This record gives sequence, C-alpha cells and structure tokens, in this order.
Amino acid sequence: MATFYMHFLKRICHIKLISTLHGSFDDKKFLTRMIYKDIDIIACGNIVKQVFVKNYKINENHITVINNAIKKLTSKNEKFDLNKYGIKSNNKIAYIGRLSEEKGVNLLIDAMPAILEKIEDACLIIVGSGHLEEELKNRVKELNIEKSILFLGYQSEIQSIIKEIDLVVLPSYTEGLPLTPIEAFAYGKPVVATAAGGTVEIINNGINGYLVPIGNSEMLSNKIQEVLKDKKLYQEMCVEAVKTYEKKYDFAVFKSNILKYYKKIVEENYEKK
Repeated sequence: MATFYMHFLKRICHIKLISTLHGSFDDKKFLTRMIYKDIDIIACGNIVKQVFVKNYKINENHITVINNAIKKLTSKNEKFDLNKYGIKSNNKIAYIGRLSEEKGVNLLIDAMPAILEKIEDACLIIVGSGHLEEELKNRVKELNIEKSILFLGYQSEIQSIIKEIDLVVLPSYTEGLPLTPIEAFAYGKPVVATAAGGTVEIINNGINGYLVPIGNSEMLSNKIQEVLKDKKLYQEMCVEAVKTYEKKYDFAVFKSNILKYYKKIVEENYEKK
C-alpha cells in the first residue's frame, strides 16, 4: 500500500517512483498490477521477479534484480556467550526466525529425535518469538528432548549467535529472499533449508548447503546429519559459504549495484528532458 499512496505524490510532484519488492505473493492481482505496471521496480531476487512477471503480467524490463545483502559485524561487537546457557555441544544447530506456521519450525523439532540417535550431543538453538512458542515447547516435551533444545526468544545480535553455532537450518514453507542464509554464509556456516521461494537462489545444493523438499522432516533430518557427521564435507561447505557471500551478498556488492542502478535512472531521465 505504500507504493499505492506514493502514486499520488508522483503525480503531484512529477517525480520518479521506484519500488523495492522484498517478497512474493499472489493475491489482490488487479490492484497489484495497477500499482506496479508503470513504475520501475527493484526485486531482491530472481524468484521475486519471476512471480511478479507471471502473476501480475508486469513488464520484466521494468524490474531489476539487486540481491539482498548484509553488513558483517565489526570487531567491537561482543561475543555471544552460549556457555551461560549450558551449551557445550560441538554440533550446534540454529533456527533463526519467527515462530509461526509458515516458517516450519515444527518440522525441525520433529527431525531432532532421529538426529540425536546418530549425533548424541546435537543441540538445537531456536532464536525468535511468535505465537507458536508454547505449542513448540510442548512438542519438545512430548518428544522428551528438552535437554537438547534451547529457546532463546527474540535476540537483537543475530550475527553474534551465528558466529558461535555450526549449522543454520531454514525449514520454511514459504520465503521471499531470506536474510538468514546470507548471514550464515557471511560467517562460513552451511545451511540446510527447504526449497522455498528465493532460498533456492542462495543455496547451491551440495556445495554450500543442502536443499530439501518443502515439508519433508525426514529428509531435513538426513541432510543435517550428513553435514555434521562428514567433517570433510562440512569444511568444504564452510569455504563455499564464504565465497557465495563475498561474490553475491556482501554489502559492498549491493552498494555498487544500487549506485549503478540510480545512476542509470538519472541518466535516462536526463536524456528524456
């Protein structure tokens, strides 16, 4: 709706309107097509662009893909101390995100018993809050795995936590272009994720992590075990994760692409005048 309201300012002030799309959706088709059909668009990933072209018949020439990016923490940021929570595992798995249905955290919790059978010291650290928190905690009790699950709740220093864990898991049912895998790659942490939305753009299956079918808890468990048990594979994925970040998702890359984009827009408008 922000883009809808900006159309009025565009007409009144005769300014260029550019909208950034951070995710994909498939409802309100008439209104969405009307809002986006005659403006310039930045899409945070190729999947987002494809969805808008397909669902809303937006001219693909009006959509430029500029990937999301993150800045790494400075050395001044404090280390996140997992020891104070009693976490001493060498196989620390992290989920980071909302505790809601579309994020699939239940799949990851259901995968833990099978993981613990093969990797006894495995520990799942759940970072985030949401309306499913109590339900998920009850499920952990039902499975009798409380000693291997830590609910950290909302945390502001996500990257500090990522630096201290071994593997990030993203079991989502739907995604745009998620930042969590990018943050993981920045610190050389592999990611096991469901093949949801723009996640498939970030993870190169078998290279910097694994992609599994959406909703498949068993496959999720198998791939988590594979990454953690095969130390050679794990180290190779760590190296590839950093390479992916530096090539595509470093903030310097994003900054350069954004500056090029706006320079092009300004030059095109100047030529028209």
